[in-house]
Amino acid sequence: MSKMFKINANCIGCGMCYAQYPNFFAERNDGTAKTIEGKLIDENVNTQNIVSVCPNGVIEIISVTDDKKQLAMAAVHKLEAFKGCPIPTKKEIHFESSEYYVERPHRGPREYEAIFSSSGAADRGALDDFIETMYSKVDNILLKIMTQYRTKYLRKYFTKNKNDGSVYAEINEKISEILMEIKNIVGSKLPDDYAKVEVDYGEDFDLYVKFYQRGEILTDELVNYAKKEFDYKASSYDCYWDTDSRDVMVRSYPMKFKEKYYYDRMDNAYQELAKDILFVCHLADNDIEESAIYRIKCIVNIYNEKLKELLNKKIELAKKALNNMN
Repeated sequence: MSKMFKINANCIGCGMCYAQYPNFFAERNDGTAKTIEGKLIDENVNTQNIVSVCPNGVIEIISVTDDKKQLAMAAVHKLEAFKGCPIPTKKEIHFESSEYYVERPHRGPREYEAIFSSSGAADRGALDDFIETMYSKVDNILLKIMTQYRTKYLRKYFTKNKNDGSVYAEINEKISEILMEIKNIVGSKLPDDYAKVEVDYGEDFDLYVKFYQRGEILTDELVNYAKKEFDYKASSYDCYWDTDSRDVMVRSYPMKFKEKYYYDRMDNAYQELAKDILFVCHLADNDIEESAIYRIKCIVNIYNEKLKELLNKKIELAKKALNNMN
């Protein structure tokens, strides 16, 4: 029986193994280590030194069959059984309103300024300032929240870029590892670029990516779900600020004072509006998640079809090569 190295699930990604032994180990996207698929341990390899290089003890040695054709067929069966990119569940893209923060002004622009002729005028001034500084910006606030949600949970389904966390780049890498395992066993009977995974995503996939990047999908529709729940009038927040008066000098000589009115405690209204914005987002979470899953399902299905076409070609090449093996 031949032997191979194996990295168990406790890898912490220290990098010691693939830094010192790159012929046996490599780095994954998340920084953890993986073994080079199909790489067997030669008799002259000091396995104890390699195993001990890991400070967390996650490097193991396993026995594998000496029948190379059987090993290659097992890898081919992995490709045949591969189901492609899974559609995420609601739990995986869950919209949790408490994750987001609504920025708000600390005070009204004319707060504490005794410039109003009456309590009613001060109240109207407070309302005008409240509308201008925050209430009129509710749409923009909702847009910012949905943009943060898109970036954190959805973007990886609408990009091919590995640096953006593309789920497709990750899957392509895993497929490439299996193909390399077959290539290492079969050798020159397969093309040099056999392990390269170049999925022809197609125009439909690229259109979805473009629409997503432009905000034509999963932007306005998500914002509108929350806006649909927002039915608070600006005037309903007037109970959160106060008005008061003080004497203001209107002439220095001879001195003359006049009662003027001002508003304060505007931060209470801002805070309440912020709570209401997050609350309507919470009310819309189911619609947001369902819309996201629908859009993701469309683009994932396109990718899976294209990936399947590529895998069928790779499988056919592997089987032909294996049939010609002694």
